[in-house]
Amino acid sequence: MWLDSGESSSKTVLALGKHKEIKARGNEDLKLLQAWLNEHKDWAFGVFSYDLKNQLEELSSDNPSIIDFPDMYFFVPEVLLEKDGNTWNIYAQDSKFQVESLVSKISNTKRMPASNQAEFEALESKEEYLNSISKIKDHIQLGDVYELNYCQAYSANSESINVFESFDLLRENIAGPFSSFAFLDGVYVLSSSPERFLKKDADRVFSEPIKGTIARSPDLKVDEQLKAQLESSLKDRSENVMIVDLVRNDLSHIAQKATVEVEELCKVYSFPKVHQMISRVACKMNPELDLMDAIRYCFPMGSMTGAPKIRAMEIIEERESFKRGWFSGSLGYFRPEGDFDFNVLIRTLFVDTKTKTALLPVGGAITILSDSESEYEETLLKSKGIRSLFED
Repeated sequence: MWLDSGESSSKTVLALGKHKEIKARGNEDLKLLQAWLNEHKDWAFGVFSYDLKNQLEELSSDNPSIIDFPDMYFFVPEVLLEKDGNTWNIYAQDSKFQVESLVSKISNTKRMPASNQAEFEALESKEEYLNSISKIKDHIQLGDVYELNYCQAYSANSESINVFESFDLLRENIAGPFSSFAFLDGVYVLSSSPERFLKKDADRVFSEPIKGTIARSPDLKVDEQLKAQLESSLKDRSENVMIVDLVRNDLSHIAQKATVEVEELCKVYSFPKVHQMISRVACKMNPELDLMDAIRYCFPMGSMTGAPKIRAMEIIEERESFKRGWFSGSLGYFRPEGDFDFNVLIRTLFVDTKTKTALLPVGGAITILSDSESEYEETLLKSKGIRSLFED
């Protein structure tokens, strides 16, 4: 597993091999994971499925599964390389372990096709998408929710996809600050995520929700105008503030009294293909709580659900055409001392080696101010960066 962790690629971790693993598909997965972490007290890398929500609330996920994702999968690596600036730190389970031998082994066994092409097809038509947006806005009018993240997905046969070449292109062309490449439980994860779900550093916990996206222009003057347009967008700022309020509420459940604060509100950051509006909400964690309490109270992330969160997730299940699985879940790691860092699995391609299926979901926030056609165009923009990797 490869993970960028921060605002630049100067913070990177590379986990190789599998020393121990835990995979669960039932009740009390978080309790089992906490006990497993307490037992091993080591680096652990893995993923939380969006559908873990069903263990946290009285919810279900009954839509079709395009890829069969476990609700949770974590492993302790045989060897870990951690890059901090220009320095690499190496941790190994076996003191005689040779990093070169494992890298060579991986290179020799992971045979990939020479071509790198795939034809992605949407799981729902444009008309179906627009109809769902209309129904969601009806819910908003009725007061059921005031914001909801609605997603559609593209799928393709993955037999001609070279995942290593694809990830190299993904980092070169999109370069999300929380990018990741992983092979977990038979599924490749190629992510150019720009969003952090949750990070714990000593007693400080913070989240960095994103709401607000606009395409960049190669013309510098036009690009600055587009950035200013996003900064002044009432719709995007209102979406962002709604999710900030939701995250503040989530963090209040794990925070020391009066420590929740908005450190950054609606700041626009520039990435290779898009400008995005990002906020940061932080707190000091209650020392009486454990790591899984932080996950339990904050998961899934508000930027990929809506507000109020539980009702939003119920409507998402009613309207979407596929089971999200790891998409809009979270991938990251726990450190031995108890700190952690997890991204939001968006701008991500999933490739299942068992069924030869590739899955590319995308979504956006829907409010009463949303224009259905514009929302549809935004999903095309968000998926284009990955889909274009496989076009002639």
